[in-house]
Amino acid sequence: MPIHLRRGLVLALVLLAACNSQPQAHPDQPFQVTPIPAATGASQFVGTPAAGQPYPLVATSTSAYPGPPTATPTGDRLGRGLTALKSLPFAQAQAVSDFSPDARLYAIVPSTVMITNLGNPPVVLGWFYKFKAEGSPREFVVQVVDGKVSGAVETEPITQVPPLQRVLPVDKVTLDSDQVYEQLVQQAPTLGITVTNPKLFDLELVNLETMTNPVWSVYEPTTSRWVLSLDAVSGEAVPNPHQ
Repeated sequence: MPIHLRRGLVLALVLLAACNSQPQAHPDQPFQVTPIPAATGASQFVGTPAAGQPYPLVATSTSAYPGPPTATPTGDRLGRGLTALKSLPFAQAQAVSDFSPDARLYAIVPSTVMITNLGNPPVVLGWFYKFKAEGSPREFVVQVVDGKVSGAVETEPITQVPPLQRVLPVDKVTLDSDQVYEQLVQQAPTLGITVTNPKLFDLELVNLETMTNPVWSVYEPTTSRWVLSLDAVSGEAVPNPHQ
């Protein structure tokens, strides 16, 4: 299925970024990414997550990812002027239109990891949403920046890292990203971290097969280390769901 990108760099530029970007591996980081050169007409990314971590997605994609939006991001200038749940309808509409009428949300993916996995296009953080349709291994990832779709890419995982993700029951989720950030700020002294701008921290929302409820997780912006997890229904602190 063709992928419609609203704002994009030409494929050659993205491939060049993927070829030239060589992040250093840090064994103590939960997420490690090693992009490899892609054949003409397709961009490929290979991720090597640390033990117990599901990201980055190990996948091949059928499209390049977009460049920066033409308009300067508003609000916090990180593309997170709207909360993650308030931004979801824009991503859902794009997935239904361009991927499948049966598209279901499977995850809100940490932005820094996804951007690296896509070859480091010059985009702001925003929010990344992963959709799937029942019976298909294909995944459709949509980025929303300040309430507008910035781009989308369709991928197919080479491997699945257990525990597997399940459809997110969004109607059960009572915590939005702003409430998660509030908890981060309140717990920062206990966690031994300094939070100057909570929205710099990446968030993940998943519903793993080992979970009773969906869980929000917070990741440190420069190292991608896990910081905090909260039950997305009760708001209670829970252990790292990937360990």
